[in-house]
Amino acid sequence: MNAIHLLQSPIAAVASALFVSHVTQNTRFQVQAAANEQLWDDRDGSFFDNPSTFLHPQDGNALAVRYGLVQPPDRAGRISEHLSKNWNAFGARTPEWNFDIGTFPGSLEVMAHAQAGKCARALQLMRVQWGYMLRQPNSTQSSFWEGYHSDGSFAYQGERALRLRGA
Repeated sequence: MNAIHLLQSPIAAVASALFVSHVTQNTRFQVQAAANEQLWDDRDGSFFDNPSTFLHPQDGNALAVRYGLVQPPDRAGRISEHLSKNWNAFGARTPEWNFDIGTFPGSLEVMAHAQAGKCARALQLMRVQWGYMLRQPNSTQSSFWEGYHSDGSFAYQGERALRLRGA
């Protein structure tokens, strides 16, 4: 989640205007360079979650685009393409959730597609994922879902956490 570190960029700009040290901006560039050097998977067109895994996370890649971590910038389009390969008829499947569908990481993905200039792709994901939630007859016809299984059945990620803990 090195992309979250870049969230400091707007803060860094304000801080610089207030005569605070340029350390934060330098750190931003160091994180950006390290992530692109150590985590970028050119074969897959996306970032690994960390150097010791083969997981290409939905949230981390979406945030990398959203916060400008990708260098060169044309990699954002490759990440957009990679993320769209995880879609099914119910939405964007989340690799880090055993390919179930999470609404929060899905929303990050929508923003990443738009930022990468793939607005039609962003709209398509909204139509599929949020459209499903709004039309699902066994729900409240709202988009206030935590998440759901990749087959469209209800799920709450708290269930998964309990299973992983053996509870």
